[in-house]
Amino acid sequence: MKNHIWSLLPLLVFSPVLQGRDVEWRSLPFQTNVTSSGQALDDSWSFSLGYFAGNFVPSDSNTEQWAEHWVTLDVSRYVESQSRFVGVWSDTGEVPDGKHGYIWGLNRGALSPEWILLGGNSWTFPLPFASPIDPDASITWTTDTADNIVVGQVGAAGAHITTAAVAGAPYLLEGEVWRSLKFVDSELENPLVSGWETDPDGDGFSNLEEFAFGLEPLSPDAPRICPSTANGFFEFEVTKAENVAVGYLGEVSDNLTSWADDGASVALIAETATSLVFRDLTALGITPRFGRVQVTLLTP
Repeated sequence: MKNHIWSLLPLLVFSPVLQGRDVEWRSLPFQTNVTSSGQALDDSWSFSLGYFAGNFVPSDSNTEQWAEHWVTLDVSRYVESQSRFVGVWSDTGEVPDGKHGYIWGLNRGALSPEWILLGGNSWTFPLPFASPIDPDASITWTTDTADNIVVGQVGAAGAHITTAAVAGAPYLLEGEVWRSLKFVDSELENPLVSGWETDPDGDGFSNLEEFAFGLEPLSPDAPRICPSTANGFFEFEVTKAENVAVGYLGEVSDNLTSWADDGASVALIAETATSLVFRDLTALGITPRFGRVQVTLLTP
């Protein structure tokens, strides 16, 4: 009988890393970046890394539909002193396979929308395998290597970035994203500066109200409030931020102590992207009437 000797050798398997990679997404520093009218981009601009859900494909003819399909992954403020933006996003596998990444730049406070949307044919998910030699190496997506410019221009007419006038609303801005745009890391770690009920600029409006009404939390300002009367009823209009994760509730009172917000007391009679008009349903008489708007942070 023959003896069979088996040699058991270790089985080495290389498992490529599909998740946990970082994407550094940015523009070039110290470049000329302007709007379609030639105005330099300033600190009021922000840039977002994300993708479009479903089968939606953005184009310059469907800009009014972008916001309802956009999914934000990361945001970066524009640093005017460096004429650039830069962000680092860590992939955790939440993006569906086959999606293309995009960078969307906009100014939420502008009266007329100016946007730029760019991507790259190689900016796809899932991200490429990490190198076994350097598994922690990040992927870089930059404006100068983008080859899919949907609106705006890159590297044309003497400017690195040129935005374009468009029609449409900005993407939904959630509260924590807003805080990351308005406060630096040290301020975010200090609830006395960045807490929702805090008023760091001392203008009488909490950070939540600043978010809701499109104000600057570190610079004293106030929303525009216009009281009026119509057909014997008190009305009040207030400006608000466009497409932010906030709930608005009108309230009325005759003594500034007790406030009513039910449907028999006050009604929202008109709404635009940037304003709300409420009507006090108690007919005007000799007693003064007052109105206010309460805001609530909406979370995902």
